[in-house]
Amino acid sequence: MISRVREVGRLIELRYVLPIQLADLDERALASWIQLLESVPRPVVCIDVRDASVLSPELADRLAVLMDRTRGLFARAAEIVSPSTSRTFLLQLDRIARQTADPARRIFTDPRDAIAWLDEVLEPDERARLRAFLARRNRRA
Repeated sequence: MISRVREVGRLIELRYVLPIQLADLDERALASWIQLLESVPRPVVCIDVRDASVLSPELADRLAVLMDRTRGLFARAAEIVSPSTSRTFLLQLDRIARQTADPARRIFTDPRDAIAWLDEVLEPDERARLRAFLARRNRRA
């Protein structure tokens, strides 16, 4: 599952909650995601994938489509992966990022670097919420 939340200002929080299903990236999910992005002027997106793992080829392809179709809809998007993430997963994300070639989207292994980059365009209340979001990790049921 991919959870999408907008709690404060322009900050949109995404967290990949395992397992991720094909339905999480289908046309309906994509339309919902685009609608959320378009409802916020110049949204800033933080994507926490620190607890995610290797995607199936189908999921990776759908994620690439989603990222391509949302290019230009946000001011910045930071995707945060764990430093201990598998090399395969990092290669998948890197391939998708290169494919979409979006300068407003970056991948980070250190949340502090992502925070510093996003802070440049966030208001104080959004900065506080970003830190609270990243302090919380996935809890598997």
